Amino acid sequence: MAGVKNSIRVAVCDDCKSDRDFLRESLKTYKAENPALFEIEEFESGEALLANGAEQYDLIFLDIYMGQMTGMDTAGELRRRGVTSKLVFCSTSSDFAAESYDVAALYYLVKPYEKEKLYGVLDRFIKDFPQLHSIQVKVGRDMTDVYLKDIVYVEANNKKCIIHTGYGALEASITMAELGELLREPEFVRPIRYAIVSMKEVVSVPTDVIKLSCGVEIPVSRGKRQDMKKAFAEYRWMLAKKH
Repeated sequence: MAGVKNSIRVAVCDDCKSDRDFLRESLKTYKAENPALFEIEEFESGEALLANGAEQYDLIFLDIYMGQMTGMDTAGELRRRGVTSKLVFCSTSSDFAAESYDVAALYYLVKPYEKEKLYGVLDRFIKDFPQLHSIQVKVGRDMTDVYLKDIVYVEANNKKCIIHTGYGALEASITMAELGELLREPEFVRPIRYAIVSMKEVVSVPTDVIKLSCGVEIPVSRGKRQDMKKAFAEYRWMLAKKH
């Protein structure tokens, strides 16, 4: 078996529906340009969040001013229960910003939300979320973690795959179809049925091949040539936009 955790469980805890709606839609927009897949659940109170098993969430957005139990009270209870989820406080005031450090909050967002700041928080979270950046495959008799950033390209070898990385090649007991489910666009493309390529390693897409930084050229099937050119252009544009 092989796998990758490409979803992040997010809880949005806020008694204001419009603020919950904004966060939900912003997360959807963010994931359209990033590899993360958010599974979002919403709560109107800290009590409801705590009753639902908060330890299952990777990231929790907490409004400060909510009914009987404030966001700060909720965070304190989460930590007392041993919940290690990353916390982001949300408030119309910065009055509790200093206290957020007591519960090791990731960030303190002041309302009304600014998308750029919100996306900056998500960037920081994803950067430190290693499960999003690796796959686990069977090499020989052992399960091995392979970081996505290390993968240059993959080629099929009968019912196995050879994963070419910056530090060498690994023969993994996984089919190309299975690996294709784990290595998704826009970070990876499949120009031909027996190969998967990391977009960050692509130097150019002349016509019928993809040229990689390591000097290898991967053929592009006739029916995918325009798609590969488009994917390459869009990936470069995405990188330029981030910088």
